[in-house]
Formats: sequence, C-alpha cells, structure tokens
Amino acid sequence: MTVTLRDRHHLHLVLLAGLRDRPASGADLDRELARRSGGRLRIGVRTVYAELHHLARNDLVASDGPGRYRLTDAGLRSLRHRERQWDGYTAAVDGVLATGRPDDSDGRRAEPDLRAGPSARRAARSPR
Repeated sequence: MTVTLRDRHHLHLVLLAGLRDRPASGADLDRELARRSGGRLRIGVRTVYAELHHLARNDLVASDGPGRYRLTDAGLRSLRHRERQWDGYTAAVDGVLATGRPDDSDGRRAEPDLRAGPSARRAARSPR
C-alpha cells in the first residue's frame, strides 16, 4: 500500500528526518524515504524540492551547493519537537485503534499498553 502524506507538517517531518544523518539532494532524499518506508512512501522529486525550498526559507535546512540540502541547528530542534508531537499523536491514535480489537491469541479484547514509550511503539509499528 502506498501512503500519501496530505498534511504538510507530516511531509516536513519526514523530510527533516531524512536529512538527519547526512546532506542529500531532493532526488536522493525521495529515494531514501521510499527505501526507509519499504516503498510505501512515495512523495515525488518535484514535491520534495518544493518543500525543501520552503524549509530553507524558514532556515530549517540549508543548501550545500546546487540541489543539495542539509539540516540546520534550527531544523534539528524543529525535528526533535515534531517527533515528540508525532509520538504523542500516534500514542493517542494507537490507543483508540487497539481498544476493542480482538486479541489474536485467545479472542479477548486487547487493551493498549499506553505505558510503552514512543520508541517501543515505533518498533512495534516498523516493518520486520
């Protein structure tokens, strides 16, 4: 299943996360995000570059030459803030979705473990 990011904030989150480890061109970033998502996340090079320009205007990324971008200090702070927001959002939605689902093992309803930290929830959601 291909995932479409309709919310610009979600798109910016994944673009900033994609630049966390190293600078990249828009095309490289588009390919890397598709790879990291198991091919489910398809953004498109034109959209990636347009949003990188927007992030650059807001000093969250900077150009390292023609078509190459890197995360700025402000971008890293923004990424950390957005990750905390995302973790809270997904924890709340995961709790709602898990409540009332039959448990695979014994047919009883599974209750969410809201005590699990964001890292544990992310690991549980990640493809194996």
